[in-house]
Order: sequence, then structure tokens, then C-alpha cells
Amino acid sequence: MTIQEEKRSGRHWPNKIFTFVAEDVELERWPDFSDTEIVEGVGENYGRVLYRDQRGRVSFGVWECPPSMFDLDYGPMTESIQCVKGRATLTNLSTGEQFELTPGVRTVLPVGTKVRWHIHEEFRKSYSVYEAEWDEDRYY
Repeated sequence: MTIQEEKRSGRHWPNKIFTFVAEDVELERWPDFSDTEIVEGVGENYGRVLYRDQRGRVSFGVWECPPSMFDLDYGPMTESIQCVKGRATLTNLSTGEQFELTPGVRTVLPVGTKVRWHIHEEFRKSYSVYEAEWDEDRYY
């Protein structure tokens, strides 16, 4: 069942303990980044939500993207990331500060951060997201 089908069904994941190996999670194609977000590349990306709380504001999953460059506004959400595969440079668009993500490196992108992602080689991450407000159209 796709994330969109899960969302439409109104089904929430049960409260249970689970484990996963991010490298082994089968992903599905997610909507491309918009033309206003894409700086370089085609905007394709893949992911799978593995858990979402009943309020829909906390989710955990795995995401992957081929080499590209795009800008994201973290508006009302905070994301914690662990790089699993590949290499990316994140640039805080407000400060110019840069961070290199390679396997094993974790970072947190707080509410309101505007980031340029430069994916140098196919990049996979496990993530957890907390969103201050429920977004009915959110698929991640």
C-alpha cells in the first residue's frame, strides 16, 4: 500500500516497537521537487514512511535521492537525519554555514531553517520529522 493509500484509509500505525535496516528498506517514488525548489537535476526522490504517530505530526522513514541540488524550507518542521549512504553538502541559506553528510553522520534541521541540499552521489538517509502543525497533504 502506498503512503497516499495509507493516508486516505485513515489507518494509523500501531504503537509497537520495531527495527529496520535503512539500506534494506524498499522505497517508492515520491513527488518530484517543484521547479522553484530545484537548482540542478531533475528533482526525483524516493522514500518510505515506516511509522507515523496517531496525530500525524511525528514520522520516521527512509529517503533517497540521486545527485542533484535543491532548496528546502523547513518551515514548521524539525528533521533529524542520519546519512546511510552517499554524500551531500547542506548549506544554511540564512548563514552560509555548510555541513557535510557522509555515512554515520547525524544532523538536526530545526524549525524555520532554509537549506540548500547538494547531493554529490546517490544519498540515502533515515529520518525522523516532527511537524508543529498537521499538513493534510504531507506524504513523508
